[in-house]
Amino acid sequence: MRLFNTLTSKKEEFKPLDGKMVRVYVCGMTVQDSPHMGHLRVFTVFDFLYRFFHIIGWDVKAVQNFTDIDDKIIQRSKEEGVDWRELADRYEYEYREIAKRMNFLPIFHPRATQHIQEIIEMIEKILENGYAYVKDGNVWFSVKRYSEKYGYGVLSKMSLDDMLAGARIEPDPTKEDPLDFALWKAKKEGEPYWPSPWGEGRPGWHIECSAMSSKHLGLPFDIHGGGRDLIFPHHEDEIAQTKGATGKEFARFWIHVGLLTTEGEKMSKSLKNYFLAKEALQDFSPNVIRLMLLYGHYRSDLEFYPDKLVEFSKAFSKLNEKLSHIHGDIDDKLKSELLDILKDDLNTPEFFANVFKLAESERKDTLYTLKYILTNLGFKFDEDTKEDVVLKRLLDLREAARKERNYELADKIREILRMARVEIMDTPKGTKYRIF
Repeated sequence: MRLFNTLTSKKEEFKPLDGKMVRVYVCGMTVQDSPHMGHLRVFTVFDFLYRFFHIIGWDVKAVQNFTDIDDKIIQRSKEEGVDWRELADRYEYEYREIAKRMNFLPIFHPRATQHIQEIIEMIEKILENGYAYVKDGNVWFSVKRYSEKYGYGVLSKMSLDDMLAGARIEPDPTKEDPLDFALWKAKKEGEPYWPSPWGEGRPGWHIECSAMSSKHLGLPFDIHGGGRDLIFPHHEDEIAQTKGATGKEFARFWIHVGLLTTEGEKMSKSLKNYFLAKEALQDFSPNVIRLMLLYGHYRSDLEFYPDKLVEFSKAFSKLNEKLSHIHGDIDDKLKSELLDILKDDLNTPEFFANVFKLAESERKDTLYTLKYILTNLGFKFDEDTKEDVVLKRLLDLREAARKERNYELADKIREILRMARVEIMDTPKGTKYRIF
């Protein structure tokens, strides 16, 4: 198994540190709003990876946090006039419901506010080691002091000058250096807070993930992942904080998923060009969404437009038609060949190209092998999609019209289906159709 490691900028042989147990941390939702398709791409890729690990014989301990306190949540709660905890509960519940619909494996989801003590203890260690300072109740991580010993920018491959030129710098008069970032933020009027050795306040964003991943996975762990947009500053800062506190290696492999784009721009709430996951699930099956999000290679950006789901709906319908009721024996040679493709840094483009080519076969062992692998990778067969149900009802209605010699209605249904790119073929063995 080879995976591309952002830390080393190359593919490397991957094996879990602890025998057959892979320990993975993925940065999860900041629960101030509904998840959009860009979020869903990241979590679908990692669900696919966990499932692939299971297929090849490894167990997985996966942690994906909920950031339930930060500036965005506080701002949104003020805008809506609701308590920040109510807001976080609402969107955490919504994410969990979407995860169930998407057939994601159940994993552990810690909340940042459940780990205030661990966060404070980690900050204390960073202060003791000389990589942070306190000013007016704020605790700032000193990038310069840390960089002098360990180097800062190991993940992003950016120099300090580049960071200053292009970074989203948080201005504050209590900072010694523009690149320094908050470990603890002093209490502000009307904001939630917790007691600490430096006064009442709340944690910075980056330290939350360092504390949660260290507590639940130990150090070092196997894989840290998330969207590519988190490489800098979030993941860079996680590395610095964790090493600054413990002196230990953090994560061995860093896996980053490319952006979901619309018209070449990153899908995001701030750009208002996002498409909500719950809206997609109203009209399309989780199978279709999973296929669309996995069809391109996970490290590449993926262009999204709503009609793309229509295209993949047709593709999955063909697959579902061939595999849904197939039974037989597994072709072990074919299974091994297909899994070997995925062992090369999850090469899903080549994998799915082979799947659709092999799905044209009439061999039961070939088709059942495809069904076995795809089912284990999170797809569901032996159940009709919404599109299949509608199509079946139209075909049944047309068949009833023909039996009643209502050929005008039968022809009208045929024409409607043809407009939807479904061709009807009446044969001695019954009515068949194909999507073109």
